[in-house]
Amino acid sequence: MKNRLLFLLVYTLLLGSLHAQNKYFPPYYPTLNGVDEYAAWYVVYPDSLLRKEVPGEAVCTVRIDSMGNVADKQTTASHPLFARAAEAVIDRMDHWQPALLNGKCIDTTVVIRIPFNPDAYHDKVWRQNQVLEPCRGQHVDVLPSFPDKIRALVMGNMRWPDPQVQTAVAVCRFTVNAEGKVENAHILKSTNPVFDKEALHILSSFPQLVPAQRGGKAVPFDYYLTINFWKLDLEYHLRYVEKARKDFEKAQIDPYTPATYPGGTIALAQFIQAQLNITPEMKATGKKGRVIYSFDVDIDGTMKNFKLVRGLHPLMDAEALRVLQLTDKKWRCEYHFNTGKWYREFSVSRFTMPVYFNW
Repeated sequence: MKNRLLFLLVYTLLLGSLHAQNKYFPPYYPTLNGVDEYAAWYVVYPDSLLRKEVPGEAVCTVRIDSMGNVADKQTTASHPLFARAAEAVIDRMDHWQPALLNGKCIDTTVVIRIPFNPDAYHDKVWRQNQVLEPCRGQHVDVLPSFPDKIRALVMGNMRWPDPQVQTAVAVCRFTVNAEGKVENAHILKSTNPVFDKEALHILSSFPQLVPAQRGGKAVPFDYYLTINFWKLDLEYHLRYVEKARKDFEKAQIDPYTPATYPGGTIALAQFIQAQLNITPEMKATGKKGRVIYSFDVDIDGTMKNFKLVRGLHPLMDAEALRVLQLTDKKWRCEYHFNTGKWYREFSVSRFTMPVYFNW
């Protein structure tokens, strides 16, 4: 009896071991609702076919190698443009978890079907759209400047206050004041009071803006903003940002894009030398060399906070300052990429600039 029980135990263990050795796990890509829906979500409908309301489908057979990379792909589609659009989505789907067989990573293939439905695509685009419109009756020379697309600013500050709600809309009005801050935000049309509060939170979280200009002065300017809340859209956005942030950090990309002068530093140096007025009085001092100033370029391209770092003579120091100030309002401001909210913000740049006096 004991021998029989021992035999059954050994047999069970051997059978379990063989089953484990033949265990297969297919390749996996981190998505919310499956690979097909992920691809359909991110595909860009060919514009020429969308205008004609042409539907279709693309089927991609993708080989995922043992490292989780897309090694090869074969695409069949009802139109060549659908095939091109589908492959563009597949190309961005890197970092797969490869298939496993007997605990080892192996090459395998997956089939991804991407439908092209004009009505569904129009609906998705409409739901994703955050509509910004100037209020009528305002007359300015220059409109306010936003550091990034309005969708990026909205999604970067959006939270989801009620998990039971799938969609909501809030139509807001707000003012960009003369300091570039958002104020006087209020709701004009509501579908859910909880999301009205979230809409006001989003507006209050906007980064610094460049105010409107009229007659060379900063003035307030009013906007309407329709905020479309779509839970699925936010979930996909957060998933995309999570992945993109890892790639950003891995690549060690500098988040700052410094302020620039039109044509670059060479053009700036040429402009300074061309505008420099060397007088007989300067030559009489017998001094040659360089004058160095530091200054800030503000978010509207204006220069401020000039500081003499190295002087040569009061005459040369004053002339160097005069010439540098001629470049005021010609600069393109600095941007800082906020990796936490995943959008650009305006930033102030600090420069140190030499002006040479030689004759």
